Amino acid sequence: MASSTTEAPAEFFDFKLYRYTPSLAAAIVSVIVFAVLTALHTWRMRKARAYYFMAFTIGGVFQTAGYGGRIWNHYDPLSIGGFVIQAILILVAPALYAASIYMILGRLIRTVKGEHLSLIPVNWVTRVFVTGDVIAFSLQAGGGGIQAAGTMAMYETGEKIIIAGLFVQIVVFGFFVVTSIMFQSRLARNPTRVARSGSVPWKRYLVVLYVVSAIILVRSIFRVVEYLQGNKGYLISHEIFLYIFDTILMAITMAIFAIWYVERLEDPKRGKFVEDPETSGSGDGCEMDDGVQHGRQCSEERPSCRSCVRREVFCEYPEEVQPTGNPTPQSSDLHDDASPARLSPRVYDTGGDHSRTEHPSTPAPTPVSAVSSVSRRPGPSADTFGIRDLALLHHWTVSTSVSIFKAPDLDSLWQVLITQIAFEHPFVTHAILSLAALHMAYLDDRPQNSSYVEEATQHHAVSLAGFHSVLQNCTADQYEGLFLWSILNIIYVFSISRQLADNAERNSPRLRKDRLLGVEWIPMMRGIDAVLAPHYDFLRGGRIKHLLSLGNWAELEPGDAILDPMDLELRRLRDIWKDSVDADVYNQALTVMRKARMYCLQFETMEPHMLADLGWNRALAGPLSFVHFGPQRYFTLLHQRQPPALVLFTYLGALLHSLDHVWFFEGWGKDIIEAIDDLLGDYWRPWIRWPLQHAGLSSE
Repeated sequence: MASSTTEAPAEFFDFKLYRYTPSLAAAIVSVIVFAVLTALHTWRMRKARAYYFMAFTIGGVFQTAGYGGRIWNHYDPLSIGGFVIQAILILVAPALYAASIYMILGRLIRTVKGEHLSLIPVNWVTRVFVTGDVIAFSLQAGGGGIQAAGTMAMYETGEKIIIAGLFVQIVVFGFFVVTSIMFQSRLARNPTRVARSGSVPWKRYLVVLYVVSAIILVRSIFRVVEYLQGNKGYLISHEIFLYIFDTILMAITMAIFAIWYVERLEDPKRGKFVEDPETSGSGDGCEMDDGVQHGRQCSEERPSCRSCVRREVFCEYPEEVQPTGNPTPQSSDLHDDASPARLSPRVYDTGGDHSRTEHPSTPAPTPVSAVSSVSRRPGPSADTFGIRDLALLHHWTVSTSVSIFKAPDLDSLWQVLITQIAFEHPFVTHAILSLAALHMAYLDDRPQNSSYVEEATQHHAVSLAGFHSVLQNCTADQYEGLFLWSILNIIYVFSISRQLADNAERNSPRLRKDRLLGVEWIPMMRGIDAVLAPHYDFLRGGRIKHLLSLGNWAELEPGDAILDPMDLELRRLRDIWKDSVDADVYNQALTVMRKARMYCLQFETMEPHMLADLGWNRALAGPLSFVHFGPQRYFTLLHQRQPPALVLFTYLGALLHSLDHVWFFEGWGKDIIEAIDDLLGDYWRPWIRWPLQHAGLSSE
């Protein structure tokens, strides 16, 4: 690359477009390399529908055109047009690369369902970084344009603006790297179900982001030094440095993304995964990543689904709710709501398909009022509702619905909105009717209340069959129904388990311990996330978006200065497992338990005007959050009946006992603590003394 003294036309200052003759060979090779890489990225972007790579691909076009400008200047070194093309396009192309990199992080966070682990709210991840990138891009492009004005003053002004733009790019990139590292660290400590499943190679994606970010940072620092040295500087006077610290580095960046392509990330606008149509499975059904189809796979009629076996997770709940061909629900099985009933054409025609739920959940029981005086019919059907159902619906509206949260500001949610949504989805209607019947059985102490339980199981069987039917081919207008059914099903499971416990567990202490320690309901609740994941963003814009929010959960950071008696006891538990190989797992679970306690406590002293900022969830969500956010390894240890896991679980019993006034949680907390005390014996009793006292099981 020979030096040259070719000068740009300038009357008042010694400015040269180039202090060398641009190398023709280097420019041609660069054009070919970037053209090939850009074509490859265009093909991959279209094939994978990864349109978040659009800015990145345009950056490749800029690079190709920029080095075309250098070919022009090889033949005409005085051409301002060629100089401006190469100077601006090569300068700003990395800013376009950065825009796609920022968008990838936001989508990756959503894809692994790690929104609660992000340093900044996930809705702002892309906005913050892309906004900074746009500012950097504008400053660099504007500065390059000003430099072409032809006077020393304008050249120096443009140079300062470009340097400012490069500094902005470096600062934004630095903050981006910090955000990415913190997210990875938090996700590694508290992996979500999607992250644990291995369906999304999030670690590889983050490593790719780190590598390309480091490369672009090196290039940006080089450019800052180059411009600080000025037009006569050593770096700008030797073409080799441009190719070493810019051309080659940017080509490597494009090559890295071409080889380790980041695809199949969730589209925040459409609430689904962006995936390769040739690698995504059937076009029917819910659009979700293969590894996130746990809820859908577990709906199949088989003892254990391939998805769960492959990922080594529990599959009990889907296995037991699957229709078996037996038309009569068996009261001895807590989850055997099997029925051959199918979802028939809907009763309430709303002008479109009904929403359907993808998540297991628990329905709430209803009080005995008008329903008790109406004679029972043989059993409900999916497409017709009779006078008995109207009586149950009335009971739901006037009593059961207001018994769930017991919060006047939220009563209308269950009385009106949830009922309206249920009318759009018959299988959800059957779910609330089953809760109404269970609530009636709870309120009625007469021996005949078993008929209400039977009626509840019949409605639930029809509801469950409809739920599975919808899962086979769900569409966007069904997501609300699916999610709502999941919430109702959680209430149903807690309630029906208590209703049937006496008969089912009379001669089997093992069954009782299995129930109380969550052999079935913990995998069921944790499986909800796998079903909800693909539709999370869609639901956040719907009518029940506030049910998805846990308010300030992500901001709660339990420290060692908390004086709450339960928290003091929880911190003491660290001594139990300090030498265990699973100490990190127990510490993670302990942190989640302490957060659950903090979450519950805040509602005891919170001012009414502050409640509106925390969504629709209240203290009721605290214990369930532990089940949702706790590490999977901890629940495996609990299933193995490891003493430290059992000791910690007594504190979940204590949290549930604090909610003993909620009818479907009644007795659960005390029974859990009592069962674990029986399992552990005298040696471990000092470690569970506080839960025992809290539940009234110890006089000490």
